Amino acid sequence: MLPLTILSHSDRTAGVLLFFGDVIRSVLDPNCSRSGRKAVLACLRVLTHGEESSWDSFFTLYQCLEEPQFHIINPVLPRMDDVLAAVHGGLLSFKWAAALFMRALLHSNGWVRLWSIEKLVSVDPAIMASNQDFLLTTIFDHLNSNDPFWRLLERQNLPSFLESLTHLLQGILLSQDEAARRLFIEGLLSTISKMSSPSSLFFLSEALIKIQVFRLLNAGDLMLIKTVIQKAQHIQHTTMRVVTQFNFVVFFCKMLIPATECVNEVGCLTSFFSRSFPKLFDQFIEMDPIRELLAAQDEPVDFIQLALLNRRDFEKDDFASLLWVRAVLLGEEIQLQKRLELELADRLTAVEDGIDVGLSPDVVEAVDILLCILFASPRDLISLDSGLVQLINGYVLLRIAVASETHAFMVHNIYTGLIKRLKFPAKPFADLCLSLISEEAIPCDRHCLLARVLYDLLDELSEEDVAEILPKIISYLGEKPLAPIRLYRKSMCSRENDTNKQASKLHEFRLKLVLKFLCHLREGPESLLTECVECIDSASAYPVAECYLKISRTLIEKVNCPDLLVSLLRTSIGITNEERKSQNFLPALQHVLSLMFTKSVMSHSSTRDIVMSFCEELLELARLNTPVALHLSTELKNAAQADSLTSDWATIIVSLAVFGPIPKKENRVINAAYDIIYTRLPNNYDDMHKPFEVVQRTRLNGICTALLLSQKDLKFANDLVDVIITEINTMNLSSSRSFGLSLAHRQNTRAVSLLLLVTDYVSDQAVLDNVFANSVNWIVDPCQQFSIKLILEWLIVRMALRHPLVKAKLLGQERIFANRRIGSVSSWINMIVLMSRAEEDKSSIMQFIELILPWTTAQNFAVRCTAIAGLRLMYKALNSEQKECWYLLQRIIDFNSEPTGNAQRIIDNLVADFYFGQLHPINHFDMQTVFVVLPSKTGMPPEELLVDDLLQKFNTSSIRSLSSDQQFLSAPSLVYSGLSKSSSCAPEINDNETDDAYSEDKGSALFQRKIVTQQRNIREDCSLVVVASLVDKPNNLGGLCRTCEIFGVDTLVIADPIYAADPGFKALSMSAEKKQKIEAVRPDGLLNYLAEMRKKGYTVVAAEQTTDSVALHKFSFPQKTVLLLGDEKEGVPVQLLRYVDHTVEIEQLGQTRSLNVHVSAALFIAKYVEQVILS
Repeated sequence: MLPLTILSHSDRTAGVLLFFGDVIRSVLDPNCSRSGRKAVLACLRVLTHGEESSWDSFFTLYQCLEEPQFHIINPVLPRMDDVLAAVHGGLLSFKWAAALFMRALLHSNGWVRLWSIEKLVSVDPAIMASNQDFLLTTIFDHLNSNDPFWRLLERQNLPSFLESLTHLLQGILLSQDEAARRLFIEGLLSTISKMSSPSSLFFLSEALIKIQVFRLLNAGDLMLIKTVIQKAQHIQHTTMRVVTQFNFVVFFCKMLIPATECVNEVGCLTSFFSRSFPKLFDQFIEMDPIRELLAAQDEPVDFIQLALLNRRDFEKDDFASLLWVRAVLLGEEIQLQKRLELELADRLTAVEDGIDVGLSPDVVEAVDILLCILFASPRDLISLDSGLVQLINGYVLLRIAVASETHAFMVHNIYTGLIKRLKFPAKPFADLCLSLISEEAIPCDRHCLLARVLYDLLDELSEEDVAEILPKIISYLGEKPLAPIRLYRKSMCSRENDTNKQASKLHEFRLKLVLKFLCHLREGPESLLTECVECIDSASAYPVAECYLKISRTLIEKVNCPDLLVSLLRTSIGITNEERKSQNFLPALQHVLSLMFTKSVMSHSSTRDIVMSFCEELLELARLNTPVALHLSTELKNAAQADSLTSDWATIIVSLAVFGPIPKKENRVINAAYDIIYTRLPNNYDDMHKPFEVVQRTRLNGICTALLLSQKDLKFANDLVDVIITEINTMNLSSSRSFGLSLAHRQNTRAVSLLLLVTDYVSDQAVLDNVFANSVNWIVDPCQQFSIKLILEWLIVRMALRHPLVKAKLLGQERIFANRRIGSVSSWINMIVLMSRAEEDKSSIMQFIELILPWTTAQNFAVRCTAIAGLRLMYKALNSEQKECWYLLQRIIDFNSEPTGNAQRIIDNLVADFYFGQLHPINHFDMQTVFVVLPSKTGMPPEELLVDDLLQKFNTSSIRSLSSDQQFLSAPSLVYSGLSKSSSCAPEINDNETDDAYSEDKGSALFQRKIVTQQRNIREDCSLVVVASLVDKPNNLGGLCRTCEIFGVDTLVIADPIYAADPGFKALSMSAEKKQKIEAVRPDGLLNYLAEMRKKGYTVVAAEQTTDSVALHKFSFPQKTVLLLGDEKEGVPVQLLRYVDHTVEIEQLGQTRSLNVHVSAALFIAKYVEQVILS
């Protein structure tokens, strides 16, 4: 690089610049060190001397991206628009913009990486078309994880991002010729096939499916899309996997040239989703681009010959179904039907005339192809010619008689399907199967196949037919119907694995036959259940064990032997433990839980204890596997409806009603994917892979179970209330309870909502007093969020409206609220206002007005505004005569003459607020208000809400599901919508205009962290430490942190580092906490800390007024000082004052008692800096 420095300006021709520019750009690769990048940029500055106007933004932004902190980079990000404008204008090559994008994509801060991705997809498609390699190799690599999609969700930008990505990809295709388009599509599919993140594959497929039609690909490109679809096959979430494959297939079909050769291959792609979701196949064939593709033909097509000549595996191909779709689109459906019937008749007649010739492999294959097409027909097959039907019947009977495992698909899907659709008499087929499987040396694979056919056709038999074949079935099952069948050596397969698999499958279908005819077996229920217990442990595969569990479920109600039931439960639990890491775990759990909550099990203490212990283990497991909780809650709900539960289950029921961990990033992304999916598919609320919905259904089941049992049993309601109160008090011990959306906050909100509903069933005065006392304690707690506080207020009001003693107690609580925390009087006023709205005796409003009126003169601003707003609402409810008595009251509530301040605005907001101004404690008592309206309007996220559709479908309680008051539902939340100590972690990305501070010197690429800073060299013997462990208001600490950083304080000491994460702290600190050294010392550790600082040569100075304190303007600070600040109200405690060296006060000339602690500290710090640092 050194030769660059000696080039004169005249030597820097375009060719030289291009050559050295390419060299420099190649050095700026991801592996280049920071010092290396710095040297490269210095060389590039030399090379571009004289062209600073074109390169200024590039240098500024690149250098800024070297900084680790987002708040430093953010103001400079709009410079990227200048760079892209220079690229568009031909002043810069795109490779320099690419260098910036690459540096941002490799940045340690995730929000910088997200900015880069969002900016990249917004680039002019014409520019990206000529740089598509960078797009395909870079952006898709960085989209291959949940992280960018989670961040997009945090910023609520996911839909717009996917639209931008679609627009970019489509724009690239539009700006290219056909050959370039084809290469781009091939590169795109190749890149996607290398991705591994399930959510990334899904979201990219959502972007691709919206691209318009470009007919570019042919049948030879089928492997491209198959590779992508096979990659999507690894997505573990079933619905997401199938929809992702559907999206990719639709995209590929939009790119496919409409030729017969291409259309013939579409069926092998649609089979990936049509088997699991037939509705998606219906959507597929209704899409205009697909119909256009399927209707295309190069020349007249003989569909039958096409099928016979292009033989394929119909198990993995929708060729037959699509053949009918194509015939319908071309108006040839009737012709296809007639031609199909003729071909079948000819071939089946040949089969009937000459068995040896007729059953040759070629003839069988041809007939099977025709039968597959016939079975796929959308037309009613009843209208077929009776002679043809008889031929088909004879052929199917013959084929079943000789079929082996290799013909399993045809037998189980096509042959049995035709038997049902053509209404064949099923008894001859059943007789044939019974006759063949009764042979002693029948091969295992044929035995298994025939046993399944028999089982599949049982529902097609009439009662008379069943009665006739019943003895044969009982004889076939033998004396030990539950035991595995003994295989003879001649019946075994050549390979041991195949034999074991076939034997297991055969055992499964024998047990299914047992289940069908269980009541006809000779053995008694207890004997059969004993045999089941013995066989479960030795089951060869889960499907076999599942059959044993189903049989046990049928028998268990007829057995009353505790020892046998205990053995069954322990054996069943063993099955769930064995399957815990497999996909069979949840089905096994469902079967085991259905066994456990039967009346015969719940009637014995020994079995009840096992069940309860197992359920407690499941609750622990549910923290990691939430569907476990859903299955448990569903079975508990069923047991409650069957009167099988006692009050001992209260703790588990409460745990389910408040269930739900804090969603992980991965779950948020997956849930967003499912939200998109179910805009296309009907939501039956049965998808175990939808994380938020599983939790919501679990909670609703727990709530409905609690309400049902409370309604039936008053003792249970009392016990449930005690458990809820204990749980809430336990959660209130958590240090995180004051932080919005912490687990403690979420669970507290859920618990008090349940308490609100359950308390309606409580009449015991002692329990009511307990609820009242605890609710008051929780309300006056300053840490409570509105989502908790408002529910508690509503709870107390509903108690007061039902019980006169509670009402009297509430009306007398104002002094208690005021003494415990003056701000909590607002809650007391809220409750009076709510009660006045529901009070049948309107004369009580006069009493309420008298109680609230004095608080309009309160010193506390919030209390004063709440009192005035409450009086304004109650005054409207007075009749004309009462208004005359309170004519002065109107002057108070209508007063609006203050020229400044926001009191009037706050009062107006309270009056219009959904809760304070409109909530009726009786009329609005419904599930929607409690679990949707109130939490959503107090800052709770969507995953905490029990959505309307869910309530309508699954609410089995007596409480109304939805509110009919549209005015209330649409009312705004103007006062209570905020969460304290919580905010979105997504920063505001500055993408519109550059901060002025970064635009002052256009000729320089340098940027500043601070606009103006005083350079200082502090001597080692000078040090100031500010101890604020006694200060507990985050706003004061935030302002103090900013002051300390500005004046160079060595260390700021606070009680807990968690304060630095509080939004109030951050609002005043202006990111100073990122640069200021902060230590944590609890108040109870201050004595030891001050002693240690003294040993290090520090002098301890307390900012406090005492009898011997020195005025600040007369005090000379030691060079090494510890400044101790007191509590906002009480100051520095006496025990600490005894330990300080000096107490210093600020002389006051006004009447106000004291200064704010932050202001006082700022004056002390400024005086220290003036005396020690700047002197």
